[in-house]
Amino acid sequence: ANTNINQLRHRSFYYSGLSVVQGSESGISHNYQGTQRIALVYDESLDFFVASATKSGSNLPLHVIELNSSAQSTNPATISVGFSGWTVNYKDPILATNGSGQFLMMIKDTGNGATKIAAFTLDSSYNASWGSTVQLSNREQSNDTSSIVYDSLSQRFVISYGANNNATTEIQTLTVSNNSITLGSSTTLQSAVRANSLVVGGPGNVGITYSTYSALFYKPVSIASNGSVTLGTAVQINNPSANSGWDANRGFKTASTGANLSNFVSYVNFSNYQYADLEGAEFSGSLTSNNTSSIG
Repeated sequence: ANTNINQLRHRSFYYSGLSVVQGSESGISHNYQGTQRIALVYDESLDFFVASATKSGSNLPLHVIELNSSAQSTNPATISVGFSGWTVNYKDPILATNGSGQFLMMIKDTGNGATKIAAFTLDSSYNASWGSTVQLSNREQSNDTSSIVYDSLSQRFVISYGANNNATTEIQTLTVSNNSITLGSSTTLQSAVRANSLVVGGPGNVGITYSTYSALFYKPVSIASNGSVTLGTAVQINNPSANSGWDANRGFKTASTGANLSNFVSYVNFSNYQYADLEGAEFSGSLTSNNTSSIG
């Protein structure tokens, strides 16, 4: 977000050999408000990205971002969110998709001090349909204390969030049918609400990176076919003497290539640059060869 000119800024990156090639930076008119992460997600079937962020004085929108034939990021459409009863108090969205046009949005309702979630669909012409809103918690989520991923093996969304007044971090599954949300079973990650980020490293390979404030950990998350959640053994992934102060007010995001590697995760600290988001993606091309050369 560039708050000086009231724009969200976006650009593409790709590798050419070992070099990173940057696309041109473009802007979307958006009077950004707040210090929370901008939501960004890629839907494989639609082949475009969807972004959203808090907007001053109005309901938050959805911004469609596509890559053109020159790998430049473009903004072909902006969609007004059409959930019933949503107001300017609904802020700081988090987005997820099942990769087939079904999306979830988690937000905090600052007017009622609650965290809520709602489902919607998009098609290739950017038409949207909107579902009902479900309350998850009677506490507002702080920066980076909640996340959503989709596990294609169990065909369930997996969410993390701070639960009600007992101040625990919960991991819960849910299903979506015709934009109707059914909440599944949940389990407690830790008895505090701190920075965390779910990640999917391929079908059935779900994990979570989280902070205890004194250290950072990665823990495998197993989702059964009935939606029950089982947590694996935690592994510490930082040097506490170097990075001991991670808390819920830091930029915190876990990304994966999604290449069937449950342990392929990373964590980043944006420090005071809390507006950004990351979207890990893997694009494949055909292999070709002849009697003189090969490309792989």
